[in-house]
Amino acid sequence: MRDFINQTGQDRDYFREQNYPKENTRKDLTFGFVNSKIEIERAISFKKVDKAIAYAKNKLSVSADALSVLSVEKVNVILRHISKLYAKIPILDGFIDEIVLEKMNEIAKAAIGWNNGKPLIRLKLSSSIFSSMSIDEIESFIDDTVENKVFSPKEGLYGVLKHEFAHMAEYLYTLKRYNYSQKVVSKSLDNFEFARQVKELALKNCNLEDNDAVIKNYIGKYATENPAEFIAEAYSSISNNKLVNETKRILKRKWGI
Repeated sequence: MRDFINQTGQDRDYFREQNYPKENTRKDLTFGFVNSKIEIERAISFKKVDKAIAYAKNKLSVSADALSVLSVEKVNVILRHISKLYAKIPILDGFIDEIVLEKMNEIAKAAIGWNNGKPLIRLKLSSSIFSSMSIDEIESFIDDTVENKVFSPKEGLYGVLKHEFAHMAEYLYTLKRYNYSQKVVSKSLDNFEFARQVKELALKNCNLEDNDAVIKNYIGKYATENPAEFIAEAYSSISNNKLVNETKRILKRKWGI
């Protein structure tokens, strides 16, 4: 889910998000850009929350102070997934400014605000879900949602965060295309300009009609919400079908993810 925040910092009722590239990325990490789950888990296995939060700030370039109310086990898992996604999608490495907890029904949202003309990117996590559920319970909740064919088949919480990273890729692409102009970028995202282009091209290349029944069948119900959710659900899907695969192929070629 993407949550667009306007220049006053207030949430809008639909989903959106964008980001501003940082000068310093995680190139100084001891394991560099090695896409190794084992090495990431070794690096992010802290015994104290404050150490994990310091790691997030110093190595992942993201403020995670809001996570101090969670158990260190949960914080470790969240940071492992983010680190793994940064390694998988280098163009987004260091893209998130802040991780926050917010009261909401969704597990996670990606959001953009503007600060003096520069995008401020947040990854929002549900305060109620992450405070009341264990990681295993969250994974089960996601599995149930997939089983009910709302979410596309995905790798649990990692897959949910991968969904949010797809929104971020849309924002980065739009920012670059419009030279970080707040007004033009906001209008483009409001209209799902580039997400719509990818969606329409993927369906056309697969000789499929653009209707909810087709999208539900190949991806899932949530992908019918709007073109941005179509993109994010397809990108985070582990299904091996022609529409998912074609969408991923286009995203890799056009957006570099």
